[in-house]
Amino acid sequence: MLRFLSFLIFLSFGTLAESALGCAVCFGAEGHAMTEGMNMGILVLLGFIVTVLGGFAAFIGYLMYRSNHPLEIASEISGSSFGN
Repeated sequence: MLRFLSFLIFLSFGTLAESALGCAVCFGAEGHAMTEGMNMGILVLLGFIVTVLGGFAAFIGYLMYRSNHPLEIASEISGSSFGN
């Protein structure tokens, strides 16, 4: 019986008006400090993602460029005499 009553009390906390309301971010209150902070956090994380993906794209582009333009060192080495 005590377990059932404690369960009912626990469920009743969810029906209280203040605890059932969401925060300013959930309701999308424009101009609220918490909403602005969340939006800035999203923009910062998107900036990190774009930077990292841009680095990967640049590296892949560099590898593609190097595969089409091999170094000329091999022809210079084969023409010179080492150790003579």
